[in-house]
Amino acid sequence: MTNRFLKRGGRIYELSKIKALNFAEAYYQLHCKRWNKPPFAFKGVEQLVKERDDMLCGNILVIDDNVPVAVQFLLMAESPEWINVEYINGGMDPKYSDLSVGSILLYANTSKMVDYAESKNKSLRYSFGYCGSPGYKARYCQGVYFYKSVIC
Repeated sequence: MTNRFLKRGGRIYELSKIKALNFAEAYYQLHCKRWNKPPFAFKGVEQLVKERDDMLCGNILVIDDNVPVAVQFLLMAESPEWINVEYINGGMDPKYSDLSVGSILLYANTSKMVDYAESKNKSLRYSFGYCGSPGYKARYCQGVYFYKSVIC
């Protein structure tokens, strides 16, 4: 799956390598392409990524001349015992669905955070949220009821 994407000129970049506003723009565009509507409360998203870009984590998939094709809005917080990742939402360009860009990105992001947590000797709490189909989520984690996350 990943090989087909890479052979077509695809690349996986860490979000830490791009500016927060470029992330916000890519997230907005790809969310609109995937869901045919803008992300909920996008002005707040822009403000959050400007003020707390240190919380952004994960990767972005690009193809051809660095055209974004898939992104996930992930926020990370760290405590002495654990790492918490909130998967807020995402977007992808359906034009590239034959390359499974959503699955590639999901695998790249979860693997990256598992490796990071292991390197810090901490447990990982990776929240996939409650919306959407639970089938693909079960492949990546063991479900645990976690109540509600609040970002201050």
